Amino acid sequence: GSSGSSGMNNSGADEIGKLFVGGLDWSTTQETLRSYFSQYGEVVDCVIMKDKTTNQSRGFGFVKFKDPNCVGTVLASRPHTLDGRNIDPKPCTPRGMQPSGPSSG
Repeated sequence: GSSGSSGMNNSGADEIGKLFVGGLDWSTTQETLRSYFSQYGEVVDCVIMKDKTTNQSRGFGFVKFKDPNCVGTVLASRPHTLDGRNIDPKPCTPRGMQPSGPSSG
């Protein structure tokens, strides 16, 4: 018998093993993104953020690894190129752990 509690509610636990990926080409799909990062480890979740109205890719997304150590592998393997674009994977920082300061945008 396997006793696994589903729906872990640890704050910040969701961000562990998660990567923000920027600089994506508009033609990049979730399948392409997943298959690219699968070479660094098992990808359990993959999403590309899209515009609600046009459904056009906004050029960034998120990839989540089963093993959080894969994030370090990806970061150590830069630069990354996907669909001819230089993509920019960054670790997702759990909210509340970022240094507070004025957000310049």
